[in-house]
Amino acid sequence: MLHRIGALAAGQAGATGNGQGAAAEKACEEMEALFLKQLLSEMRRASGTTLRGPGGEIYQELFDQELARHLAGASDLGLARMVQQQLQRSSAPASPQQIPGGAGVVEPNRSRPV
Repeated sequence: MLHRIGALAAGQAGATGNGQGAAAEKACEEMEALFLKQLLSEMRRASGTTLRGPGGEIYQELFDQELARHLAGASDLGLARMVQQQLQRSSAPASPQQIPGGAGVVEPNRSRPV
């Protein structure tokens, strides 16, 4: 999934216009769901509330995954929106005025041997 987000940022998704925007939005929502799933899993592990019995771990994992997907789609946590905004900023070429310091090209420090 991170590869898909990187490809979208680089403009290599194979789609243009609204298709690329929709694909980026979906990838960002999937990333938010992945974050929420990890959060739910860690909270459950810390509290010790897991399903017991045969296959309990598997069912708990599937439940957490589906709950995270639902939360990512239904809630407004904002993580997906922030990632999408960052992708839009990083895919646009920066002008010298947008670079911190406004100096334009940054020369490497050549005082130490590499």
